[in-house]
Amino acid sequence: MAWVLLVTAGLFEICWSIGMKLSDGFTRLWPGVVTVAGLIVSMG
Repeated sequence: MAWVLLVTAGLFEICWSIGMKLSDGFTRLWPGVVTVAGLIVSMG
């Protein structure tokens, strides 16, 4: 179970890092929302 959580967290790390690039400094709404959601899930 720990490995599944680790891999899931790693995938969400990728998600929020790509979302940060697409959000253009949080000036675009939906990529910014995806970035924040991915960050919260990744850290949780």
